[in-house]
Amino acid sequence: MAQIILPVETMEGMTSEERAKAVSHELWRLRRPASVAQPDEITQYVFPWIEHPTTGQFALNALDDYMQRIHPDHMPALDALWLLFPQVPEPEKEQLRQYIDSNSEVPFVNIIPSTSTVLTYEEAEAAGWFPSEPE
Repeated sequence: MAQIILPVETMEGMTSEERAKAVSHELWRLRRPASVAQPDEITQYVFPWIEHPTTGQFALNALDDYMQRIHPDHMPALDALWLLFPQVPEPEKEQLRQYIDSNSEVPFVNIIPSTSTVLTYEEAEAAGWFPSEPE
């Protein structure tokens, strides 16, 4: 198990923070769609997010071995998720949709779009994502 950092760019109408939270939420909805969620549920997100200490950009803080569960009623969440990734080519979206549709659980790393940046912990540390400890 290794930590991976997925920087999230701003997009039209959404800050990096808003988009990171929305992506994490829609990943949760793939697993637990609104159609089965209860009003008192606390969990709404799969991954936490972090803020770059100098740039203010946000990133998802994920694990490379996370298994993403897929609920049979996942389509509304998947459609919402694709709206958050307008830069992903349609053929890739369709391929990922078919993969997700045909599985009840998938390795998260297998559904990260090719247009996404994925940093190892070491790469993120070198890029300044983690503030250095005061001496």
